[in-house]
Amino acid sequence: MNLDDNKTKRLALWLWGVAVAAALVAWPAGSHWAWRDFRWPLHGLPAFFLGLLALAGLAFLVKCVRGFRRRGFAWAVSREALAGLLLTAVLGASLVALYYAVEFWRGRHAWAAAAAEAARRHQSLDPGQVAAATPRPEQDFARIRLLEPLAGTAELKRDSSGNLVRPGLGSLTNMLHVADRLNRRWAGIRLAQWLEGESTDLPAWAGALAANAAPRARALETNRQAAAAAVLRALEPIESMFEELRAGSSRPSCRLPFDHAFPYFSEPHAERVMLSFARLLRARATAELELNRNEAALEDSWLALRLMDYLRMNPTLYYQSARAYTFADSLQPVWEGMVQRRWTAAQLARLQRQFQGFAPLADYAAQARFVTLANKSFIESIIPTAPLSQDAADRLAPDGRQALRWVRRVYPVGWSLQDQAAVCRFGLAQQDALPEALARPFTSARERQMAGRLLRGTSDPFFPVFVVPRVVALFSDLQEHLPFAQTAARLAELACALERHRIERGDYPASLEALAPAFVAQVPSDPMSGVSFRFQQTPGQGCGLHSIGSNGVDDHGQPCPRPRSTEGGWGLELDLREGDWVWRLPAAGEAGLSR
Repeated sequence: MNLDDNKTKRLALWLWGVAVAAALVAWPAGSHWAWRDFRWPLHGLPAFFLGLLALAGLAFLVKCVRGFRRRGFAWAVSREALAGLLLTAVLGASLVALYYAVEFWRGRHAWAAAAAEAARRHQSLDPGQVAAATPRPEQDFARIRLLEPLAGTAELKRDSSGNLVRPGLGSLTNMLHVADRLNRRWAGIRLAQWLEGESTDLPAWAGALAANAAPRARALETNRQAAAAAVLRALEPIESMFEELRAGSSRPSCRLPFDHAFPYFSEPHAERVMLSFARLLRARATAELELNRNEAALEDSWLALRLMDYLRMNPTLYYQSARAYTFADSLQPVWEGMVQRRWTAAQLARLQRQFQGFAPLADYAAQARFVTLANKSFIESIIPTAPLSQDAADRLAPDGRQALRWVRRVYPVGWSLQDQAAVCRFGLAQQDALPEALARPFTSARERQMAGRLLRGTSDPFFPVFVVPRVVALFSDLQEHLPFAQTAARLAELACALERHRIERGDYPASLEALAPAFVAQVPSDPMSGVSFRFQQTPGQGCGLHSIGSNGVDDHGQPCPRPRSTEGGWGLELDLREGDWVWRLPAAGEAGLSR
């Protein structure tokens, strides 16, 4: 071999080395860039180690090809082949072990940083620390006799075969059967129609509540008063329950059953019961108002709002939307009573005090902390970083436990630590994110930014698939529906003050500032803008009040739209990300209530 051949060989080896080095840099860098942009499920670090493994495998493959070309299949049992196979296996195992060690070190480091950040905030990352103090039984609304069947329903219970055992709810089951009729797809029920300036479709409610009603016969009554009477008849079997709720509603606290140690596995029976009672009370109040039973309508409206305040004292993962819409829907009879000029100044003052005390945004930091620790607990229960307790294992079905047993044997503990640290650090930051969230329009781009922040600090390829969407959805729910509920309460509070001004002084004021201090101690601002609500008088002694809503734009009182349902009718809820949130009080005789 001459000198030029040696130079050519060295040059070729050098070029191959440069190409391999460039690939080892470009491949993990490109993978990491795509990971951050949600276009690829592989973080840069595992991509780098995967590249090294691929390189070792490729080198052995090249060696095999060269050996087979020289000696044929006899090379497969040669010492050279066995040595190459052993070297490749040792190198691969070493790379895997090194990767596990690196990920574990990164996980411990990430968790230490999250714990230090929590300590600076004087918070604990122990999910067991979230539970509030238990009130005394005589002060706890959840301990009234009617709700006794709910005790212990938060925990999952399984039979010997591993099947879930549904707890008995006693007489509450009958109430839930009645309330479930309102959720039928064909029922034609729309929530919070006051946001659109429309009255309750009482024939639809009467048809939905009627036992064994067929879809084609849901509008059993076309006359509003006849429909109202039908609603009250449908609710007569559970009237005693309403009275028990009313008798216990003076209790200051409420601690509903909830599995704080394992929130993701907690059964929501208590949540469902409270929301169902509130919806049925709202239906009864609307019917009573239609039949000129104003005081009874006020009592039922107040009780429905009181139940929503009790719910606010309890944590929830999946029901922020249901809570917000149920609260907003509970305002429907209040709005209709104002439109029909049914409430007295004293009644309005009582309602106004109820609205003043309803401030779900004050609970945002606590709810954000709860969501954070619930997700941390969920990750730990799936891929534990410490010995798994029997209590945690029992929450999974036997087949689920068997499948996870194999996953846990190969799943890097470092990934679980990183995931938990990422969720906790993100959650800690989100506790301070509400002012920024309210100042910006709620869009899918903002949710994407939230997801991008979550990805920082973890290299688990399953994290963006199974955890990130769940966490982003829960925090988006908080940041969208807590402000909506608070805004609805502030609109109702101001509307009560406006109505009291009209009753006592003959007309609505020229501005909201004129309400203070006689009718409201301080005029509340719009939570969505930080400034005053938009207010305008309308011809004929009417007025309009609105918030700019989630889109951050004043649409001049254009209500948020209600999307069509899949069946072609109107949807149950509204698109809160478009239009304004409007409380309109038309002049007397212009309400447009269909009769």
